[in-house]
Amino acid sequence: MAFRLWFRRAHGLLFVGMFTVLCVLVVLSRDGWQWQWLWATSWAVGSSIVVAPVLAGSTAFVVQRRLSPSARILTASSRRGVSGVLLLAAVPWSAAVVGIVAGLVVVGTRTSEVAGPPHIPGWIVGHALVAVSTAGLFGLAVGVWVPNLAAGPLAAVLAYVVPIAVLPLGVEGLMAAGGSTGPAYGMEPEPRVLGTMIAVNVALGALCVAVVVGRLRPVRGTWWYLAGALGVLLVTAGATLSTMDPRMSWLRPVEMADECVGDATRVCGPADSVALLETAQRDIAAAREVLSRTGLEADEAYVYSPGPEEAGAGTGVLYAEPQSIVDGHLGDWDVALTIATPAACAEYFHTSPPDELLAGQARLASWVSDALAGRVTQADRDVLTTYDALRACDGTSLPDWASGEW
Repeated sequence: MAFRLWFRRAHGLLFVGMFTVLCVLVVLSRDGWQWQWLWATSWAVGSSIVVAPVLAGSTAFVVQRRLSPSARILTASSRRGVSGVLLLAAVPWSAAVVGIVAGLVVVGTRTSEVAGPPHIPGWIVGHALVAVSTAGLFGLAVGVWVPNLAAGPLAAVLAYVVPIAVLPLGVEGLMAAGGSTGPAYGMEPEPRVLGTMIAVNVALGALCVAVVVGRLRPVRGTWWYLAGALGVLLVTAGATLSTMDPRMSWLRPVEMADECVGDATRVCGPADSVALLETAQRDIAAAREVLSRTGLEADEAYVYSPGPEEAGAGTGVLYAEPQSIVDGHLGDWDVALTIATPAACAEYFHTSPPDELLAGQARLASWVSDALAGRVTQADRDVLTTYDALRACDGTSLPDWASGEW
């Protein structure tokens, strides 16, 4: 009953509309994520990067506006006074959660059409909900302690700046979650790292609640000892997180054999990339057929993002950027570059780039692009020699054509 009252008086529907539009716009601002559930989920909850400061500012504004001096006196003298303030802060928080869920629904609907049945990583969603909740509590603390209209802007700015300021310290995921801008095939969330990120947010949220209670009610000195203990817990959790190198370790490889698609033309990759592999297989097979009429017999096997342990001649490298897929087809350059990389040469994984091989690869990819577009109709000796040299990972056998002007 109390929440419904505050929801009406604090214009809850306006907040719901605002956060829903905000989250959906963030989700639709980029494409390609629909090819992997992990990427799609991370991108959907990545709206928390924007939602958190807006939520903190909105909460601080609502609390400062509704918590008049007389209301503060009633809160201090009432048993349920603090719970009433928490319910007030729950209005923008609930709207923000609705917005996050709306973004997930949009992502889920589109991703299920491309990548198959839902496989939503719970750790990523859980981290996002906790991070957004922490932002709301942070805004509540600012709104309670700053008794003027500066509370809203101040809370919004701090909720945006503080998570960025602690990044150099190795503290990731504070009042923000997700936001991947590229696929992570063959990977899954690392529970230990994400669990620590959640712990950091919970510690900050609990500290904010302790500060709010200390401000609104006459409490004993021991209460501030509790706040101090929560501060120590927050620092400890943050220090623990920084030792994990969370930016690089929040995902871990999935120990699972690659899956392959196709027979005459075969492409292989992580199990969660099958949708992408099927698209790539059709396009690579069509390209091989066209090139065979020019005299270039391209290899039939390709691997998506092979690691150093898979280096060597014998299997080509599949280049497939989901962002470049249009109308169910790979980008033209991805197809050309795949054909022009008939071997995962060990040199590609060295610290120093193999300039000769890379130059030959680029030159051949340019020729393949022209051939697929019908601008050339015959593979001459230089093209065939370049292809054989790249397949053998032998930069010394490349003709002058491969490194000349093009």
